[in-house]
Amino acid sequence: TDIYSCYACFKKSLISNENLKTDGFEQHAEILCKVVKNGKKFAQIAKTFGLEVIGVSDVTGHPEIFDGRVKSLHPAIHGPLLARLETEKDQQGLKELNYPPIQIVACNLYPFSDAAKQEPKLADPALLEMIDIGGHSLIRAAIKNYSKTIPIVSPSDYKKIIRKLPKSINEKKKYAITALQHITQYDIAITNWFQGIKTDEYPLRYGEN
Repeated sequence: TDIYSCYACFKKSLISNENLKTDGFEQHAEILCKVVKNGKKFAQIAKTFGLEVIGVSDVTGHPEIFDGRVKSLHPAIHGPLLARLETEKDQQGLKELNYPPIQIVACNLYPFSDAAKQEPKLADPALLEMIDIGGHSLIRAAIKNYSKTIPIVSPSDYKKIIRKLPKSINEKKKYAITALQHITQYDIAITNWFQGIKTDEYPLRYGEN
């Protein structure tokens, strides 16, 4: 079962996953304390593993707007992602706001490249809706604060991160580099589409590598 655009909170982590599958979900459930749902299907699966399910709006205190275009872009999410926990000022700020720190961001994006290659072709307005904003912002925020918040962009890394949480800066930086490459390729695909460049894989153009 595919879950379309779901959000979940680990004990100190955040998942925004475009294609979460039930296979292997039990392993994630072992360290989940609550689920922030975006969609009934995800909520149903989460409940089968005994997880508390709440709405993302309950975390942010603000409803989704514009047909879900704006959900996670909120200080209650990005504050913990970008807080400088090495400073007393930011630590105190989180406490005053009652925002728990986020240790991991596991996120993939709306499949823009697949949608762009779809036949029959999608109309431009439909394809524009496949440009991910919230997930992209989550990943970029985690990259900026990678020493405190580890970005995970590949579902194949979920088991790895559960088995061994990276401790050293070099280990964490590897995840940040992978995440940065991921969103760079994503943005190149979008740029190429806007420019009318058609390729199968949307490779890096000269000077972009």
